[in-house]
Amino acid sequence: MPHRQTNSVSDDINALHNPLTIVSNSMGLNHLKIIKFLAQHFDITILTSSSKIQSLDILDFSDYFDIKLFDSPAEIIDSVAKLEKGCILTINGIYWNSLGAVTTLYSNIPAFALFIDILSSAFESRDELSKFCDADNELLAEEILWRYSSGVIFKEHLDLAKNNIEKYSPKAYIQFADYCDGAVVVERKREYSRDFAFVYAGGLVGDEGDPNFGHHSTILEVAKKINSFGFKFDVFNAYDKTGFEKRYYTSYENELYSYNGALSIFELPHKLCDYDFGVVLFDFAAEGVENIDYYQKGGFSKIMAYIEAEIPIIISKETKFMASLVEKYNIGIAVPWDEISKIQDYLIAENLTKWKENIREVKRKLSYNENIDTLIDFIEACK
Repeated sequence: MPHRQTNSVSDDINALHNPLTIVSNSMGLNHLKIIKFLAQHFDITILTSSSKIQSLDILDFSDYFDIKLFDSPAEIIDSVAKLEKGCILTINGIYWNSLGAVTTLYSNIPAFALFIDILSSAFESRDELSKFCDADNELLAEEILWRYSSGVIFKEHLDLAKNNIEKYSPKAYIQFADYCDGAVVVERKREYSRDFAFVYAGGLVGDEGDPNFGHHSTILEVAKKINSFGFKFDVFNAYDKTGFEKRYYTSYENELYSYNGALSIFELPHKLCDYDFGVVLFDFAAEGVENIDYYQKGGFSKIMAYIEAEIPIIISKETKFMASLVEKYNIGIAVPWDEISKIQDYLIAENLTKWKENIREVKRKLSYNENIDTLIDFIEACK
């Protein structure tokens, strides 16, 4: 059950040396990494009324962060209105911008907006968006965040944010991608052999009404193809919380296939190092993909877990932005959907050795250790 907080929350935050207050009911597991590195500079407090972070209990992370779990969003706003020191970072989910917007309007201190996804770029029409949320309300909230935040932070390709930049003229903005925890040292538990093991670690929806179901569900086609080569294929689903996901993705049975729920970001790289390859392979032409442009230019976080675990990546050529990174850094292969049957042709010793060598250097370059100062400087300059 949530723990009702009192006015002492704002008093405690105001007493900190350099407070940064995180406000969100829609954080993803990957955001705990960015918070971890922001905590090297700021005194972090997380305010939320959601007991879950994706499919895991948020209070399970209390050993890492100061988390204040409220009974309702209204109580969060009451505490926000009493803050007098530092600044606020709202983390806004694809369908859930309202809490961040109200926080920004009620705050007496600088409030920054970090977007998990940019709502207006994820759907081609308001009518489609209305199937999944109160489109009018959430788009208005998105506008408030872009217009009135002290600074806007987004991870997607600049092309996905350009329309909002032109429409709303934000006070300041920065494109800051998801990175990996370069400090994680992973000890591989198995040697390479021809007995390869593949893994997908990320979100998968199992509800046919969700716009992502069409291409997410094709991960089972990937599993079947990989298994047909005689290779193992496992799934770790960060969205496993409703039961729909588990029922659908366990409908396929094979001794070389297993389905698993979410793992903490602090555990995941140590599990992924048991595998030879991480995959982001989907049929993006599948029915239900509402805006292919969004998938071609976003999703950077989908490859970070693999880089962190130092395993080469096999990715859909159709993702374009992510695929270009894999090819640029030579840390795996980008494969068109209609050529996934040829994957094993690339799995030769020369490629594997080069990919592994490169991924260690890429892990350093694309780590929060190397990049977090850019975001800290942005916040300090704009607050």
